[in-house]
Amino acid sequence: MRKVCRYFLYRVLGWHVVGTIPARDKSFLFVFLPHTSNWDFVVGMLLIKAEKIKVIAFGKDGFYFFPFKGLYNYFNVVPIQRDKSDNFVNLAAKRFQNSKSLWAVMAPEGTRSKVGKLRSGYYYLAKQADVPVVVVGLDFVRKSIIVKEPRPPLVTLAEDQAQLLKFSRPLTGKRPYLSI
Repeated sequence: MRKVCRYFLYRVLGWHVVGTIPARDKSFLFVFLPHTSNWDFVVGMLLIKAEKIKVIAFGKDGFYFFPFKGLYNYFNVVPIQRDKSDNFVNLAAKRFQNSKSLWAVMAPEGTRSKVGKLRSGYYYLAKQADVPVVVVGLDFVRKSIIVKEPRPPLVTLAEDQAQLLKFSRPLTGKRPYLSI
């Protein structure tokens, strides 16, 4: 499966990675943006399979029903109930604390639709779990998967979100008119 995904992602679709995927012996929270299309998931999953990366993803629970429930389970997507407070950050932080090397991915836009601001869960999770953030972006025009160096969450949420926005603005999502 790995060879097929590598061939399809890099040769057929023409994508390439800019930056370095971190060492697999530590825990990281991957923050992915811009998130404008279901194709983000397809490219991301091809990358995960092509590079033999084991990661859990946090996704909205609205798709956690048949037949998508099986796909969520296959791709290690943990559903988030966004309509009620269920201490998601606490539960996810415990997963990090109970693991030597856990990789998790979140999209701070929280949806593929146009949003006015980024959600804050990624920041509070990285702070509480004490894990570095790895910012990842897709640029559909350049067919680039940009991977930044791991970094700690910044001092304030506002600073951290400003840095994410600065990173994502030059990138072109699949549907650029939905980029934040």
